Amino acid sequence: MSNMRAWTLHGLPELVDKLGGDSRSMLQQFHISHRQLYSDDATLPSLTFIKLLEACAEQLNSRDFGLKLGYEIGPESMGPVALIAKHCKDGQEAIHAIVKYMHSFLPSLQFVSQPLNQDAYSLVYELQETQAGAARQLMEWGIGVGVRHLQLLIGSNARPYSIHFSHSPLLPINFYRRFFGCPVYFGQEFTSLDIRISDLNKELTLSDPKTKKILADYIERMTSDIDGNLEAQLRASIRSLLPTGRCKLKVIADKYAVSLRTMQRKLEDENIKFNVLLDEVRRELFLVYISEKSMPMSRVAAMLGYQEQSSLCHACKRWFGKAPNSMRDQLVQAAS
Repeated sequence: MSNMRAWTLHGLPELVDKLGGDSRSMLQQFHISHRQLYSDDATLPSLTFIKLLEACAEQLNSRDFGLKLGYEIGPESMGPVALIAKHCKDGQEAIHAIVKYMHSFLPSLQFVSQPLNQDAYSLVYELQETQAGAARQLMEWGIGVGVRHLQLLIGSNARPYSIHFSHSPLLPINFYRRFFGCPVYFGQEFTSLDIRISDLNKELTLSDPKTKKILADYIERMTSDIDGNLEAQLRASIRSLLPTGRCKLKVIADKYAVSLRTMQRKLEDENIKFNVLLDEVRRELFLVYISEKSMPMSRVAAMLGYQEQSSLCHACKRWFGKAPNSMRDQLVQAAS
């Protein structure tokens, strides 16, 4: 059984409450805490996510629950993968990034891009959980996320070329056609989001190879196997300790039940400098956090372990040559 990042569920509690449900009770049924949803490292079984979506739809009598959640939350549920896509050269490169990285965070789905015809490419969603049973809400959630992300990348008026679902419709077909603004087919061999080649060839306004590389490196480190990998273990510890204000090498050494001197010797043996590592993790997380427009910059500073917002300002200018708010404006302008 595979695990997925818990933050993929961003927005689910709010939607459950909006539809008249009790999000805390719903999450408790599946042994999920609110705290998990906002942790970079928390995971949960992929089957739990699939069953949770189906339960929400049934208990709230909302057959389009997965679709609503995916479209309303959109790229937020893709975490750093959405940020990488934003900084790609064009739509084609963004699709390749999604195919490459998204499975690491959502292993219940495998993404494959392939030509549909001379006018469109298909992003095919392949369910990987053989024990999942009904996963219609998951597939509609995934398509909702994809369509919303397409609009944020290409433009608010962008519409898919067509959409295919392998399951039967949960609502009248005309509902789906109005919702997506394109032909929608059910009972097909596969589920896919089909995108016009002309849209994929459009240059993206936030294209930035340097920022893309920083985020790609961040994802590679997050998804690497940390067993026996001291640097990966340290990065994971730093991510979890930064918001506490206790991100010190001594605290990490205590976590692994070794003395500070032993930990320092291990770092020396592997030519790892803790302060350099700490700075790199802060820079990577900074790009993720400022993409959340509702997060005050004072909160960003605290999440990165800075006692003063001015310290974040100095660090940002050192990293990118810009003030934090200028970097945020650059990152979110494509979504406005």
